[in-house]
Parts: sequence; structure tokens; C-alpha cells
Amino acid sequence: MRFEGLRGIVEFVRSIFAVTIDYIMKSINKLQEKWGVGKVQFWLIMTTFALGGSLSGYLNKQILNLVFLEKNAAYWLIYPLLLTILWPFSVIFVSFLTGQFSFFKGYLGRMWGRLSGGNPTSGHSASTSPIHVAIF
Repeated sequence: MRFEGLRGIVEFVRSIFAVTIDYIMKSINKLQEKWGVGKVQFWLIMTTFALGGSLSGYLNKQILNLVFLEKNAAYWLIYPLLLTILWPFSVIFVSFLTGQFSFFKGYLGRMWGRLSGGNPTSGHSASTSPIHVAIF
């Protein structure tokens, strides 16, 4: 009886694992199609995101350790702001090394276009577009 219970648990875990892997693979394929890239370029892009994020976190920590002697409230208020500023520069720098500069130049341009209220596809602001303000 105990063996059947263990077998049931193993089968349950195996099915959860299979569903999770299937979901991840479908998500990867959707991103590849959306970005119009192949498998190798996709993994270079993901590596650039990972290394760029790690580099920006490392630089952020080093800069804040020079400015603050202790991790007080001001440290934790400035941390996300500085990280937000450093991230695009870190990703662009790493994209040179991975050969993905053209992708990230367009990606960051589109992101800036969305943030500035312009046309998300071109990255340029449009004077006739409405301004959306979120109030929390």
C-alpha cells in the first residue's frame, strides 16, 4: 500500500513538472515569434537581460555603498530609483558584448516611447496622444 502511495506522488510531481515545462516552452516560442528571432538569438537576448540586470544591481550597490555608511531609509528609497536609471545603460553595454545591440536599441526605444506617452512602435512622442495619469 505504501508503495502505491509513493508511486502516486511521483506521478503527480511528474505531471506538474510536464505541465510547467510545456508552459515555459510555449512562452519561449511566443516571445521568439513576437521578437522575430531564432533560438540562438533568443538565448543571447535572455543572457543579455540577465547579465545587464546583474551588472546594474552590482553597480547600484557599489555606488550606494560609497555614498551611505549604513543602509538606512534613504538608502532603500534611492536604491530602486538608481537601479531604474542604471538598468538601460547596463543592458546596452552588455548588448555590445553579446552582439545584440540592434535588438536592445529598438527594445529600449519602444519602452521609452511607451513611458513617455508616445507611439510605442516608433519611440517618438505624438503631440495628439492623450496623457494618461495614474493616481494611487
